[in-house]
Amino acid sequence: MLIEKLQKEHPVHWKNATAIRVLTLDAVAAANSGHSGMPMGMADVATVLFFNHLKFDPKTPSWPDRDRLIYRLVMDQCYYTAFCI
Repeated sequence: MLIEKLQKEHPVHWKNATAIRVLTLDAVAAANSGHSGMPMGMADVATVLFFNHLKFDPKTPSWPDRDRLIYRLVMDQCYYTAFCI
């Protein structure tokens, strides 16, 4: 799918994924260290998963039936941080 078509058909997802990429680059630049590859490459996947498929309520973070996203890449802390902001 062409990038222009994605932007046009899914503007909210595009905006959120772009924000993740910008936050990732800002964090790596501020730390003067880090790996930006995984968050940059997976921003679209994470955005669709987080906003379309996971069940959660930000107002009740201890909700026992909420979905959880678990990943095991320690070096990609900025990916997690982007969703917590």
